[in-house]
Amino acid sequence: MAEIHFLLGGNGFIGRALAANLISAGHKVVSADIDVWGRGTDSDTPNLRHLNMREINWAEKFVSDLNINQEVRIWHLAANSDISRAATDYSLDYKLTLGSTLEVIRLATLLGIRCAGIEFTSSSAVYGNRLEGKLFREEDKLEPISNYGAMKEASEKMLGIFSGRFDVPLHIYRLANIVGENMTHGVIFDLVNKLKINSKVLQVLGNGSQVKTYMDVEDLVSIMLVLSKLNNSLVVNVGPDDAGVSVKEIAELIIEKTDLKSRVEFQEQAYGWPGDVINSVMSTSKLKEISSYNPKGSLSAVEKAILARIAEVF
Repeated sequence: MAEIHFLLGGNGFIGRALAANLISAGHKVVSADIDVWGRGTDSDTPNLRHLNMREINWAEKFVSDLNINQEVRIWHLAANSDISRAATDYSLDYKLTLGSTLEVIRLATLLGIRCAGIEFTSSSAVYGNRLEGKLFREEDKLEPISNYGAMKEASEKMLGIFSGRFDVPLHIYRLANIVGENMTHGVIFDLVNKLKINSKVLQVLGNGSQVKTYMDVEDLVSIMLVLSKLNNSLVVNVGPDDAGVSVKEIAELIIEKTDLKSRVEFQEQAYGWPGDVINSVMSTSKLKEISSYNPKGSLSAVEKAILARIAEVF
């Protein structure tokens, strides 16, 4: 049976992949965004509609167009994606990351009993830096070191209060670094772009020792679609079951795949910018308990994403 899915931030990297999957399954998708990347939108079709969040009454217009008994699942994918810029501009995450959460709550309130549930893509950034080889678990204390992580944590709490008060199922996905075709940001995106500008020297932010886990966007979408069917609310880490990949390894792989023989230059400090998490690996034991878990590993996801980005740029 066709369902209605509302994607806030639907024009972003994850949003487009999710929308394509839902539409291919015969569902109706409404995508709302401010198009911060200036990518434009695909044409509206019977199963895809676009809304501009810059319009003041976008949510009211959407709800007024619904049939009285239609349920809607809200996917909250919107956030500031320029993490390094937000280290000095505190308004970015306040407006885009937390601000979009307020818009989700406003929409869910307007929908009332027609809100089938809220799916929220949070981040491993809520944990902060990993210490002494510790794997982050869902019950751990949250200690974000970036404005982005702090606003993701605040969003989790606000959505949790709303969910409990109005008995709306809430699924919070704390994501690893998501990579793949048509990326809009991230270390792979940035480094390949730098090589296009200067093929002789690849300048890397930080000393290359930063280690994080990486997940292919298609694997993420598959897992979220399964978990979204659960009736109970949950918080779950979503990522591969491995020790991650370093920025140094990523830089070297990019040089290898482009075959440019470029020289790689690192900085002395471990972090790339203030608030950059230098070590983040999550436990996925809970995810494996509640789902059929079989994503690509970090290295495989990174290699696939590098090849895709090189094909897009060169």
